[in-house]
Amino acid sequence: MASVSFGQTGFPFCGDFADDSNPLFITGGSARVDDGVLRLTDADQDQSGYAYIDIPFPSNFGIKATFEMYIYGGTGGDGMSVFLFDAATQNFAPGGFGGSLGYAPRNEIPGLTGAYFGLGFDVFGNFSNSSENKNGGLSTDLTYPNTIAVRTGGSGFSGYNFLVAKTTLAVEETPISLPLNEMFALNSGIQGTPRVTNPDQLGYRKVYLELLPNPNGNGYLLNLEMDINNGAGLRRVVIFSNQPYTQSAPENLKIGFAASTGSIVNIHEIGELTVEVADQEGLENPVTREFEDLATCAGQDNFFEIPADAIDLPNENSTVRCLQFYRSLEEIEAVLDDICLQGRCRSDVLELEQGVLRANGNGVGYTFTPSADFIDQTLTVYYTIIDTYGRQSNGSALNLFIQESPNPVNIKFEDFDTETNEVSICEGESVRMEAFGDDLYSSFKWYLNDVFVRETQEPFYESGFPGAYKVEGYTNRNECFVVSEEILISIPELPEVTIQEEIIACLPEEAPNLLDYLEDFDPDSFDYRLIGLDGETRIEEAIDSVDLPPGEFTLEAKRKGLECFGPPSNFVVNYVTEPLMLAISYQLMDPSRPSDADIFIDDEISFTFEPNRTIVETEWDFGDGTTASGLSPSHVFGSRGEYLVQVTALDEFGCSTTDEITVVLDLSYRVMIPTGFTPTQFENRYFRPKVRGIVEMELLVFNLWGNMVFQSNDLNTEGWDGSFKGELAPGGSYVYKVKMLSVDGEVFEETGKFQLIR
Repeated sequence: MASVSFGQTGFPFCGDFADDSNPLFITGGSARVDDGVLRLTDADQDQSGYAYIDIPFPSNFGIKATFEMYIYGGTGGDGMSVFLFDAATQNFAPGGFGGSLGYAPRNEIPGLTGAYFGLGFDVFGNFSNSSENKNGGLSTDLTYPNTIAVRTGGSGFSGYNFLVAKTTLAVEETPISLPLNEMFALNSGIQGTPRVTNPDQLGYRKVYLELLPNPNGNGYLLNLEMDINNGAGLRRVVIFSNQPYTQSAPENLKIGFAASTGSIVNIHEIGELTVEVADQEGLENPVTREFEDLATCAGQDNFFEIPADAIDLPNENSTVRCLQFYRSLEEIEAVLDDICLQGRCRSDVLELEQGVLRANGNGVGYTFTPSADFIDQTLTVYYTIIDTYGRQSNGSALNLFIQESPNPVNIKFEDFDTETNEVSICEGESVRMEAFGDDLYSSFKWYLNDVFVRETQEPFYESGFPGAYKVEGYTNRNECFVVSEEILISIPELPEVTIQEEIIACLPEEAPNLLDYLEDFDPDSFDYRLIGLDGETRIEEAIDSVDLPPGEFTLEAKRKGLECFGPPSNFVVNYVTEPLMLAISYQLMDPSRPSDADIFIDDEISFTFEPNRTIVETEWDFGDGTTASGLSPSHVFGSRGEYLVQVTALDEFGCSTTDEITVVLDLSYRVMIPTGFTPTQFENRYFRPKVRGIVEMELLVFNLWGNMVFQSNDLNTEGWDGSFKGELAPGGSYVYKVKMLSVDGEVFEETGKFQLIR
């Protein structure tokens, strides 16, 4: 980027593009600072690049820009543009590229944001026609290569109107062309040719753009000239002369550049850029004057401003942009002779034997820090000012008399040690401060938050306002003073305590502990006060329990070391007449089974309890890793074991208790095998075991000779009906054999006899 001091704001702007260190030069797309120039595109297809100087300049005196233009090394397209846009534009974006050269709209792409003026160096010829959705031109679709064209400002897809064009190279002279003897190509060379920077060489191009305020109306008069070397030496060619540009300008403008390539390409670059105010004759230099000697204090920063009666600003709407210091008038004259040094605001620091002089970089404020080695001496330096338009004043002397400074002054709180730099007080209280030091001070000026509040002859000042305090100590020897370090007075927020409005003692014989109900209890930082019917109780750091009797109470807190309590919190303590009691019980859910029946592991059991007060919340733990809520949940344990079932209940007062019961489950199955059956009767018609908790069963029946008369693997079988091969079996003794599997995996096997009764 351009090699301009970071401190520069405004014009003139001089850029030799030695490096890319200037943050005020903004680039985008393919644009970059490279090899001492601003390169907008390479000689590659479909490239686009833009750059602008991020410095606003007032529009009322116009603008003048000069730069070397390098278009070379390609096949002839598209071209480059110079544009002006409204400095108030917040989100800058270029326009369409291709033939729109980053300025005008192109098909579905809007034009440059905040656009005011667009000048196109149209090598290929589309910037000067109305193709690609541009507004107006020399033709709808014909191209006019080597044409310099002007388009007005616009917004989005509106405006950007074609204004005027001049063809710089044609087969014959036309009304819009240069004279034949002045014609030249905009590009300086074809593929393989280098950049031409020497004015004495073939292909050199330099642009002189000027927009002067129009004395007869709005806008400007456009003047455009170029230095050309076509092999017969350097000559100046006039492109436009006093061409009216009547569009009203915004208050401030910025300047930028863009270029593009398509299928036809070129390298597009600019170099040796200078931008300055155009109407130099309409501007006057500011005037400065020498003013009376200033007394300064050695060894400390002395803050001053150039007085208003020492400065004249003759230019319209002009302000002081910056202040500059010099050792001599000769240094100032050297600057005023160089346009690129004029108007350049440095971050100005002038270091001398006698001290250091610093301009604040904006306006007329400055600081002088004199050396103690030059007490009772006067330093003479010279200053100039630069205004909004980059006009620099003459040099005027500035005389600074160096005096001895008093010894350091300190400040402390009375009744506190000197190391205490902050004191907290309550609202309405005050604290006394004392200034002290190793000098005889005639007076003291006191400041609160850097604002002067009082001057005293005695070294004391009392205040109850919070903030940062410091004091200036003055002696009778001279007008010098010294400033103390700051000390702070603070009024902390009063602490608020949070405690529930009602505390219930759930056990009549056990008083509740206040600290269990106090949120964010912090005895290291706060003192607490409990007030009840029997008086005041201080809750100190060592207290870990405060028993609360029945009654109404007030609780409040204060910060340690202060005596102002925060707002009180009121609460009441009530005791229940008897503790919450539960009587837990359980029973089988199957109503067909008696209440005293054996319980198996797959039985569904209902649990409940009988409280002595209304219950609002319950939590059950069945002892097997499962839980439930509700007053009467049911549960299946699923395996043998001893289970401790617990219920925790919360009553309407917030009291809770727990009751428990042990459930023993040692039965996983039961098998009952009948000793006989009678197939001819309605009851007891089949032989089969009665089971519970069995999941698989094999039943075999044999006669006494060992012949199997019945077999089943069906757990739900009705059993043997007393027949064999379709005929009734004779009465008498038979043998059964069973094999079963219980729900918890136990195998049951048994063999025995039974009677078939006829």
